[in-house]
Amino acid sequence: MSEKKITIRDIARDCGVGLGTVSRVVNRQPGVKDEIRRKVLQYIEDIGWRCNTLKPRLQLAEPGQTVVFIASTSMLERKYDQDLLRVVLEQTIAAGWTPLTLFGQCRENLERCLSLKPYAVVVVGASSFEKEAVKRLLDSGIRVVGLGECDGWSGPAVFPAYRQAAAKAVRRLERAGHRRIGFFGGMGVVRKVESMESVPIRRIREMLLGIADCHPDFAPAADAVSDCFCDLSGLTRALQAGTHSAWICSDEKMCRQFLQCAAQLQLRIPDHLALVGFTQDLPAYAFHLDLCRFYPDNAAQAEQVMTLLRGEPVTADRELLSACRFHSGATI
Repeated sequence: MSEKKITIRDIARDCGVGLGTVSRVVNRQPGVKDEIRRKVLQYIEDIGWRCNTLKPRLQLAEPGQTVVFIASTSMLERKYDQDLLRVVLEQTIAAGWTPLTLFGQCRENLERCLSLKPYAVVVVGASSFEKEAVKRLLDSGIRVVGLGECDGWSGPAVFPAYRQAAAKAVRRLERAGHRRIGFFGGMGVVRKVESMESVPIRRIREMLLGIADCHPDFAPAADAVSDCFCDLSGLTRALQAGTHSAWICSDEKMCRQFLQCAAQLQLRIPDHLALVGFTQDLPAYAFHLDLCRFYPDNAAQAEQVMTLLRGEPVTADRELLSACRFHSGATI
């Protein structure tokens, strides 16, 4: 039986936007916020709705020595940790394999790998949309490793231990005397966090769970704020209320928005508020304040990938967590 045809009405529903918005995005028309446009395009790319743009037929000179890296084009955006891909590629080359990187529609590139028959496939930015395609590759004897957090994945996946890091962030803030901690995260269309289960992004959900593990009074509905596509009104109200003396931000962009909002309200950090962020591995001068932050250990993640590539094929669902590193700045 063929799969149900996906329409722009389905896309609009799944992205939480109007039908007209999807139409404008698909037809490259103005009148759509950049953040929403990227979300819709990313979703379309994930589900393979658009026609494949990679026309040439690919052939591998040495299939048994080739490791194919597959990633969506969103991974080229600054908010993603591009350095991780570089580290894994370098280690792959050092181990004697030949890497081939394919950007674009992940599901179709995964299907293409069934005929290419490479030694292994590494999916950067693993998504539940790819679960069935990954399973077919695993069943055919091709190693597949996922890099990233998603709720539905086949085979092994490697990603940072964000829940553990968030708990460590809470303990640092509590040792500094903070008793009410807030969370500011990029949760897309979610305007108010009613519960942990309502958060659609696993990475952020793991952070919230980590905060709750060590901070029993933490309640998502009262203590977590979504940027809702760069709408800072919720954060502004929370900062004006002054209920929280410390905050945790989910990524680099949220940290920058938080610092901007605090400055507009004339709140000094750390005098009035303490702040801990989750970011990529950035130099201390990346922010105008030396931000206290957790960041993924890319070397550890790359080594976990290499261990999976060197060992016997793993077909069962398996998560490999790597501890985040901490930069002790001046915002606590």
